[in-house]
Amino acid sequence: MGPRNFYDGERSQATDDELVGAMRRGDVQAFERLMYRYASPLRAFAQSFLQNADAAEDVVQDVFVRLWETRESLAPAGTLAGHLFGAVRFRALAALKHQRVEQRYQERVSREHDGDAARGEPAPDLVVEHADLYAAAVRAAQALPSGARHVFLLRWSQGLTHAEIATRLGISVKGVEIQLTRALKTLRQLLSDLR
Repeated sequence: MGPRNFYDGERSQATDDELVGAMRRGDVQAFERLMYRYASPLRAFAQSFLQNADAAEDVVQDVFVRLWETRESLAPAGTLAGHLFGAVRFRALAALKHQRVEQRYQERVSREHDGDAARGEPAPDLVVEHADLYAAAVRAAQALPSGARHVFLLRWSQGLTHAEIATRLGISVKGVEIQLTRALKTLRQLLSDLR
């Protein structure tokens, strides 16, 4: 019979402090034991805030990931249970706040979209943004050398394939690729000020 494992028999009832000490030294089994001990009650606690099992699971997983990442410096003030429940409460409240902010944003976007749609109009900021982008793209395309401009317009305005462009212009597919590469490089440079 081999040596008894720290987690076998009566020693499987190791205290939190013993498990934390072992975990600080990188003992994965100690960490797993703590997860097994606390995961279910922590999930239930998180779910009492979030009312969502998946979100509660995410919060608990985040807390355990952080626990493992900070294991070497872990020194909870009070009990480990208090530390874990406090961390879950903090993250659950942060997640709840994030959900509320996201919900308000979605409601605002939906109201604006519904108002624009009711008038049969796209959102004004999108119209301006697209108009500016289109105007800049047209100016940039006009600044291309004629060969590159022609290939670019056939590709992006008419949607022709490289082979179709080559046939139409009487050049090789490789020539089309070279012209498109030049066009895209020039356009990137010309449009970089829009970022």
